Amino acid sequence: MNKVLGRIRNTLAATAAIAALAASPAHAEWWKAETDHFIIYSEDSREDTEEFARELERFDNALRTIQALPIKPEEELSDANKVTIFREGRVSGIAKLAGAPGSGIAGFYIPRAGAPVAFTPVQENIADIRSIRQRARNTEAEMDPRSILQHEYVHHFMLQTFPATYPDWYIEAFAELYATIELYEDGTFHLGNPPQYRSFQIYNLRSFPLKQMFDQNHERSGLDRLQFYGTGWMVAHYLSFNPERRPQLFQYLKAIGEGQDGLTAAKAAFGDLDKLQDEVDAYKREAKLGKLPGFDIKPADYVAPAVAMRELTAAEESVINLYMRSKRGVDRKDAKEVASGIEAKAAEYPESLFVQLAAAEAFVDARRYDDADRAVDRALALDPNSSQAWLFKAKSIMGRAEYEAKDMAMYADARAPLAKATELDPQNPEPLILYYETYRRAGEAPSENAIIALESVFESAAFDAAYRMILARQLLIELKGPLAKTVLAPIAFSFHGDQENNKLGQVIDLIDEQKNEEARDKLIEIMDEAEQKAKES
Repeated sequence: MNKVLGRIRNTLAATAAIAALAASPAHAEWWKAETDHFIIYSEDSREDTEEFARELERFDNALRTIQALPIKPEEELSDANKVTIFREGRVSGIAKLAGAPGSGIAGFYIPRAGAPVAFTPVQENIADIRSIRQRARNTEAEMDPRSILQHEYVHHFMLQTFPATYPDWYIEAFAELYATIELYEDGTFHLGNPPQYRSFQIYNLRSFPLKQMFDQNHERSGLDRLQFYGTGWMVAHYLSFNPERRPQLFQYLKAIGEGQDGLTAAKAAFGDLDKLQDEVDAYKREAKLGKLPGFDIKPADYVAPAVAMRELTAAEESVINLYMRSKRGVDRKDAKEVASGIEAKAAEYPESLFVQLAAAEAFVDARRYDDADRAVDRALALDPNSSQAWLFKAKSIMGRAEYEAKDMAMYADARAPLAKATELDPQNPEPLILYYETYRRAGEAPSENAIIALESVFESAAFDAAYRMILARQLLIELKGPLAKTVLAPIAFSFHGDQENNKLGQVIDLIDEQKNEEARDKLIEIMDEAEQKAKES
C-alpha cells in the first residue's frame, strides 16, 4: 500500500411510428458484451452493441497507452473489477433512473468498490436513431451520452491509476482533456480535440482568472466551479501541449501532491502568472480559429480488442430491468418494488444463477432476509463456487444483525462467508472491506487481519470515495495523519460545492494542523451522519 500511496504519475422530429418503436423494449434484443475492462448489458442490435464495446475498450486502451501502462491486465480481471455498463432506452429513461426525470441527464457513473457501474442510453433522442458510427460523427456542440460516459470513465481511471492529490480544477480539466480522444479505424487515436459542447461556456462566459483558479483558498462561485470544465480544459490543454510549459505542469502537480499550497506551487512552477494568463488568453483566441495542437498516436502492435458476445437468456431478460434498478441503488420504496417484481421470477426460473443472484440482492435491499437466504441457497445449489452467492449470504447476515435481530454479535457470523467469497474471487475488494466492517459495526476493535484486509484492496478500490473514507478513518484511529491525508485528499479536493461545506476538506485542515485526534473525530462524525441518513432512506 505504501508504494501505491506514495506514487504520483506524470498524466451525446421523428414520426409517431418511429417514436413508438424506439420506446418499446419488447422489439429490442438484450446482449451482454464483455471485454478486458468492461461488462456491457445493451438493449440493441448485436452489431451495435459489439461496436460500442470495442470502441469503449479502445478508449480505455488509449488512456493506458498515453500513460505507458500495460494494455491488458496482468491477469484476467474478475467481473467485480470491470466497469458494468447498462445501455438502454433514451435519455429520458436514464434521467428517470438517476432520480431526476425531465432533467436531461444523459448518463451517470457510480464508483462502487467491487461493483463500479454506469448507465447510458442507446438513443440520444427520439429523432436521432442512428448507428454508433453515425453518432460518433455528430459534431453538434452538445454534450452527448458518449462524451459523458468517457468523461466519467476518465475520473474512474484517474482515481484508480493515479492515487495522488490533484487540485480541484485539474481533476475536471483532465477528464475533459482525455474524454475527447478520437478513435480511428486503423488503431490510431487522436489526443487534443476540443470539447465542442463547452464552446459557449469558454467563449461567452467569464473566464476563471488563473491566479484565483490556482488558489484553492479563493472562494469558488458556481461559475468558477463550472469553469473548471471550460477554462480548466483550456489551461490543461495549453500546459500539456506546450513543450516549454509541460514540464512545469508536472512540477506543479508534484508540488500539490506533496502538500504545497496551490498558489505557491503555481508561482514556483509557472513563474509570472500574469504572463501565463496572457499566453492562455492568446491560446484561446487561436483555438477559436481552429488552431489547436494535438497528437495522433498509434499503439505498437495494435490489435482490435476482443469482445465476447452473447444474447441474454429468457430468464436473464425477464429480470434485467429490475437488476439494473438494484445496481443503480434503491431507497426503501424502490427496494420493496424491485423485490416484489423479482419474487415471481425467482420462482419461475429456479435454474438460473443470474436470476437467483439478482433476487438475493433485491431481497437483501428490501430487508427480506428469509427470502434472501432462500435465493442464496438456490444459487449455491446451482454453483457452490459462486463468490457472489457467498457475498450475499454474508450481506443477509449483516442486514439481519442490523435491522431485524438488532444483535451486533451476529456480525461475526458473516465473516466465514466473506472469507469464502474472497477465496473464490480474490480480486473482489468488497468482501474484504465488509470483513473489516463486521468488526466496526459490531462495536469491536478490528483485528489485525481485518485492518490488513482493508488496506490490501487499495489498488482495486481507490476510485470509491466511501472506501477511501473507511480507510482514512482507520488510519486516523491509528493516528497516521499523513497517510490518512494521502488517502482522503483526492476526494476532498474533488468537492464541487461551497468550500465552507467541504467537510472532508476540514478534516484535511485538521491533519495539516497536526490535530489527528480532532481529525479522527470529525471524520467519524461525518461518516456516522451519512450512515444514519442511509439507514433512514
